[in-house]
Amino acid sequence: MEKPQRKGDGQGGPTVILGLNTGHDAGACLLVNGQVVAVASEERFTRVKNDGARIPAEAVRYVLSEADRRPADVGALPLTMGFLPERYFVRETLYKEVERRVNRARKRAVGWVTGKYDEPMMMAGALAWRLRDRGKALADHFKLHRFRADTGFTGAEVSFVDHHYCHGLPAYYFSGWDRCGVITLDGVGDFGICHTQYVGEGGAYRPLHELNIFGVSAGDFYAWITRRLGFTVGRHEGKITGLAAMGRPEPLASKLRRCLFYSEAEGRLASEFEKAPRPFDARWAHINEAIHGQPMADVAAAAQQVLEDAVVPMVRAFVRKTGCARIGLSGGVFGNVKLNQRIMELPEVEEIFVFPAMMDTGNAVGAALEGLARTDPEAYRRGMGRISDLYWGPGFGMDYIGDLLKREPFTARRMDFPDLARTIARLIAGGKVVGVCQGRMEFGPRALGNRSILAAPTDPSINDTLNKRLDRSEFMPFAPSVLDGAAEDLFENVQKGRYTAKFMTVTFDVKPAWRDRVGAVVHVDGTARPQIVSEQDNPRYFRIIQEYEKISGIPAVLNTSFNVHEEPIICRPEEALTALRQGRVDALALEDYLVEPS
Repeated sequence: MEKPQRKGDGQGGPTVILGLNTGHDAGACLLVNGQVVAVASEERFTRVKNDGARIPAEAVRYVLSEADRRPADVGALPLTMGFLPERYFVRETLYKEVERRVNRARKRAVGWVTGKYDEPMMMAGALAWRLRDRGKALADHFKLHRFRADTGFTGAEVSFVDHHYCHGLPAYYFSGWDRCGVITLDGVGDFGICHTQYVGEGGAYRPLHELNIFGVSAGDFYAWITRRLGFTVGRHEGKITGLAAMGRPEPLASKLRRCLFYSEAEGRLASEFEKAPRPFDARWAHINEAIHGQPMADVAAAAQQVLEDAVVPMVRAFVRKTGCARIGLSGGVFGNVKLNQRIMELPEVEEIFVFPAMMDTGNAVGAALEGLARTDPEAYRRGMGRISDLYWGPGFGMDYIGDLLKREPFTARRMDFPDLARTIARLIAGGKVVGVCQGRMEFGPRALGNRSILAAPTDPSINDTLNKRLDRSEFMPFAPSVLDGAAEDLFENVQKGRYTAKFMTVTFDVKPAWRDRVGAVVHVDGTARPQIVSEQDNPRYFRIIQEYEKISGIPAVLNTSFNVHEEPIICRPEEALTALRQGRVDALALEDYLVEPS
């Protein structure tokens, strides 16, 4: 991707827009002249999973460098209301402000003695909520001059953007539809909101419904199950989804349904515990009691069933109410690919699009789009359309890789890419595991062929062997990357999810004739979560799969993210080489180099 030129900057508003998510899964998105230039999550640079709770300095540095810009060039800086240093805020009362300064001085003094001082941070959204209840605005309590002086964003129009607005806007903007419905669902966002419904039409994005009733959140319900089964909230919910297919939902689902259901009378998600004096505690106590002593797989199956039984009728009612048969989905709950399939299969739904970075890091994109819609509406409307790929991260050229390999004790061969693709395909067909690090890094939670580990999709036993090599304990099988021309041959009901399946955001039923042939990428319930790959979107990856098909007759490869358990997906070639050194993969494709142990 060529870097945007400076020509035209300054015409028609602040053409350099930097959107930041400053909370969990921090990230940065840069738009120049209405075009996405670069997007990245902080974790990919710091190597700390889900890194956040501050300004994502490394991600900011990267996206600005990709466009050859400095902080002073940024015209608009929309921020999510996550964690920011306390020094940039004034509390709502003089007493609170004095108390904060005293506490900060005390912590700093202790830090001088101990050598450990972490600057106090403030959740901007929590302050905004308190201020709103007093009829005040967060912007009026933000020390803009100090923030600009410290960060170098001297010319930026700084604004704060709502969490769920940031979730939903990209699901409309990148849907490619002039009119559609948008639904967001997560644990909780700003002002206690856990669910919103919007209609997007003609570039306008208007709210219809929001839910901020305590003890009702669908995301919190699933998170509590995740935690109760011994997994990490915000990271391992996908394991619950995979485990669910191995259990029996009833009779436990009938008990858990008290915690989350769709109320047709009220037209919203509901819970029997929402009016309890302490709704969170009451709900949690009921879950604890209901699942005590139950098999893990049955608990997961019940939780998945309850989630689907609540959300699917809610979506059906929304479609009937609005007439929007095309639905955009975003927020952490829609990382649940099985739920997305159930929504897609509704007769009332014509097509779905799940914003690929549906979790919080994607809110950097939503913030940037909000800034574009507000400051340059013409560019916003002109740019609306479908995205062909998510290769928005760093890339590393052949010279860089060549110099790096000179210092490594591996056998490295530089090859013409057609020969390299054939070699990779032969290695995969021979039972080898090949890591791929090529082009620009993907944005979002899925590896889509540029930071992927590839293997043959034929042998189900590879689930155990490869998981051991990657220190994983997954319940889901690995996913297939499939040539676009073969998708309808392998899967049912593809057209309703073909676009969103470019990004591995929905499962499909695998046709019976293929279930044994690609057993390594089919779950026990007969579904798979494919990436549909076109030559136009990623010609190098398409060629690798095509060469594998010539050898095996199968138009798909097994694709899993290039990372070990509890680490982010790799970013740099150095991390790929570490994986080869540790035996995680048998061979490595670094751009046009094939690297193998000596």
